[in-house]
Amino acid sequence: MPTTIEPYRPGDEEEILALFRRVFQEERTAKRWQWENLENPAGASLFALLKEGDRVLGHLCLQAARLSVEGREVTAGQRINFMLDPACRRRGFYPQLFAKVVEQAKARGWALTLGFPNAPALKALQKIHPAAAVAQVPRFVKFFRGRALAARRIHQPILAGAAGRVLDGLLWLQDRRRQAFDDSVIPLERFDERFDRLWQQVAPSLPVATVRDQQHLNWRYIDAPLDYRVLAFVAGEELLGYIVLRLGPGEMGHVVDLLAREEARVVPALLSAAEAAARPHCEMLSCWCLDRGQISQHLRRRGFFRLPAQNTLAVSATQDHPESSRLLWDKHSWYVMIGDSDYI
Repeated sequence: MPTTIEPYRPGDEEEILALFRRVFQEERTAKRWQWENLENPAGASLFALLKEGDRVLGHLCLQAARLSVEGREVTAGQRINFMLDPACRRRGFYPQLFAKVVEQAKARGWALTLGFPNAPALKALQKIHPAAAVAQVPRFVKFFRGRALAARRIHQPILAGAAGRVLDGLLWLQDRRRQAFDDSVIPLERFDERFDRLWQQVAPSLPVATVRDQQHLNWRYIDAPLDYRVLAFVAGEELLGYIVLRLGPGEMGHVVDLLAREEARVVPALLSAAEAAARPHCEMLSCWCLDRGQISQHLRRRGFFRLPAQNTLAVSATQDHPESSRLLWDKHSWYVMIGDSDYI
């Protein structure tokens, strides 16, 4: 039976989820798929599906994202979930799938496509599409348990145990000096209109960023069939910042998103509260941060180490708009955290 490349039609999700199982050995639920692709307030995702009859053998998706570019809102498509059945690999289907979703994005007036590929994926992308590698996205990690860190690096148990005890002491002293606990940081169950005001206050300082209003934040972190924890810095009736965490499963927790007004105590207090929440569950806390220096300076001061980047922000214009300006190709324009991706 011949293969065809087609857009999504209702009912295709069952075959898409089956392809997830075959390719990634991952059990995605229909609820998660619907949330990710059909309930997004920025718009429904665009798909290119490689099909043999009703069977889906290949999949590429552009997930809609609302971006603020110098205060003007545009729609971008984030490249996610490229999959090919093992029998269809190395047969030239990737360029065909990519061309199909870009064609749909142009027809919808979406301004650009973006993604966060690793090195092999970026190389494959640039062979078929003129995507600019804007910046490697820095990764900062704070270790909570010296013994666990030593065991990873030192393979002699006695030496690792001694080194771990020393590291535990150093980490304890380090944290004691950097504590910034503040009872203004409280847990939240849902984003409200205060987060719209916070976004309006902070957005002018961020030339290019995902729109972080309550509509987006509730969809991304509260309505998601995934487990996120939200902490907010509230002074009286005023919201000064928030942080979103993902603390499991696994040994590494994640700072998924962080936005705050530039006031001296806000970011340190949010990071301190995040560390306190993560420490009982995780051996380390990770934070992606391409942020023009606002957050990364605080991370370093709190003992986060910058590790080699594994992912690159890669951008490609789909329309000849003013938004496709030098800003999009300048790494100093972007505000990016891992919550802007589909990795977590």
